[in-house]
Amino acid sequence: KKCNVFVIAPATANTFNQISKGIADMLITDLSKVPNVNIVEREKLETLLNEIELGNSKYFDQKTAQKLGSGLGAEAILTGAFLVLDKQLRIDARLVDVASGNILSAESVSGSKDDFFTLHGQLVQLLVKELKIDYSASAGANSKNIKLDDVVQYSTAIDYYDKGLSADATALLASTVKNSPGFTFAKNRLESIKQWLVEVEAERERLVKEETERLLANLDPSNAKIGQEINQIWTTMMTSYSYSKIIEVNQQLQAKGMTDDFRIWGEGSPITFGEMRYYYDVHSFYMLKDYNNTLTAGETFIKKYPTSIYFAGVKTNMDQAITELEAQEKGENEIDALLQIAEFETYIDKFGDFSSRWAVAYVRKETYDQYKSIFTKRILNFGDALLIAYVKADGSEADEMFDFREMALHFLDIEILKTISEKAIEIYSDTEKEDKGYQIEEDIDRDIERIEKTNTLLAETKTILKTADEEALIKMVRNERNLSKGLDWKFMLDLSIKFIDLPFKEDNARYLRTAWEIKVVSLAHLRKLDEAKKALTKYKTLKELNDPDPKIHTKSYRELRSTLSDAKKSIVKADQDVLALAIYKARVETYRNAHQYADEAYTRRDMLDKLELEEQEAVMQLYMLLVAYSNMGYFDKARAVAKELKLKYPYKAESVDAMVNYMPQ
Repeated sequence: KKCNVFVIAPATANTFNQISKGIADMLITDLSKVPNVNIVEREKLETLLNEIELGNSKYFDQKTAQKLGSGLGAEAILTGAFLVLDKQLRIDARLVDVASGNILSAESVSGSKDDFFTLHGQLVQLLVKELKIDYSASAGANSKNIKLDDVVQYSTAIDYYDKGLSADATALLASTVKNSPGFTFAKNRLESIKQWLVEVEAERERLVKEETERLLANLDPSNAKIGQEINQIWTTMMTSYSYSKIIEVNQQLQAKGMTDDFRIWGEGSPITFGEMRYYYDVHSFYMLKDYNNTLTAGETFIKKYPTSIYFAGVKTNMDQAITELEAQEKGENEIDALLQIAEFETYIDKFGDFSSRWAVAYVRKETYDQYKSIFTKRILNFGDALLIAYVKADGSEADEMFDFREMALHFLDIEILKTISEKAIEIYSDTEKEDKGYQIEEDIDRDIERIEKTNTLLAETKTILKTADEEALIKMVRNERNLSKGLDWKFMLDLSIKFIDLPFKEDNARYLRTAWEIKVVSLAHLRKLDEAKKALTKYKTLKELNDPDPKIHTKSYRELRSTLSDAKKSIVKADQDVLALAIYKARVETYRNAHQYADEAYTRRDMLDKLELEEQEAVMQLYMLLVAYSNMGYFDKARAVAKELKLKYPYKAESVDAMVNYMPQ
């Protein structure tokens, strides 16, 4: 035989009284899974408690509990109490027979309050044991690392829900789940409330639709309640952000014969259907970002109802629509010039990142050639008048536009250095900073001298490498710093191998160490990282270099290992297309600031589709794409992006929902 049981929230006399509903809810969850036990729904009990004004009572005497049980059709009542004292928690439970009032079972568990779920599980097991049923409590009862404070939050959320504060309950449960992902009860309750809210909203929309259709089908201006019914529909649609439906209903009402001069509240009221209709139209068009129709409807309203109490609201919407339309028009006229400046400054900024030797050390020659082409086209050929204006406007910061010379120096590019020198003289001579041009010219002249020396040294060394004896090889290894500036890493690798193959001499130990270092670094520059790693491993165990003092060699090995590790990171960074991302970001921000939202949305989507973005960047771009569509009034597209964002990055769901929930339908 099945036993019908209802559970009363346990009583307490201390500050943890919020937890009572949570305990009852979790007991209901577990006991509802016990065979041969029917649990009376908690919501039914809550309704009955409110009806007999016991909803705020902390305690229930046995007679009251029996009456409640009888009224709910229960055969047994589970009631009890709990006490939190310092760090200890005690929970008492009594199973009472409704018919006789006899106590069928009395159980108690106690322990640390931080072991709440252990105590909860023990209590469930004791209760079902008394019912002579073999059952194991749910996984939720065995949740680990859940603090009592989390249970208090969970219980408070249950109380909010019972009081009709579903939004507050959802927010609190979401916070609880975020802080304690393993809290199964809270997670399940959150999902059930979310689903309930979806169903409630769907039912609400259905009822509003039926009421609207009924009103339109039976429209009767002579009906004394017609104004109240229309206003109810307006109000309902406004609170659900259904602005397009408001406009549609207003058009249908007019088509059905509702005239603008119809006194919607009766002959005793000056408010007409037309006044309300245009007011709602203006506001709805504005919320839908349809600014031209906002002005059209607003103009009609102001002409017809200049003394209306809604005049200020209509004018505010019109003023804001005008501001936005003017900003869009201004942006459209200026966007080409704004993009040109934005890209120019972005290139200067990114090329400035390569002004140090370490930043360019592992940049490929092909990448450099691409950057040089962009520098020539986008900066040197930006236009002398614009370059001069930039120098005059930005002062010392304008010097950064010639920072590319540091990369050119690294790649021994005399030709572009001469071009930069000529352009600097040409630009600065037309400003008050003429001396700066000459300074750049002098610096570049010195750079060219250094390049010519490096080229000469490298050419001479290559000539004698094939026939070089031990003494010549030692001289080359000692000069490795200057030779490496030539960036001929194949030559540097050959040099190191040739020296390593020499018969070992103790006097040459330090040069042998340098030769191995050249070999590892050269292999890294040639992108042969596996070979570099093998060479490093061999270097570590090299007997000749471990004697007589292995500590010196160990220190040298660790430094070389660190150098190779840094090289791997530098290669990854050097191979990233940093310019593409930077330019995309410059463009989307320029479009956004110029109120060109369609171009912004297109460019953000293009960026997401074509670049491999890091997660944080991808999240930001999806979020801003959502905002761009919203600014355009493309709310369905914005919701599609929100869905995509939540699917790819679920942890952003809460913040995305908060935005989407307030979007017009």
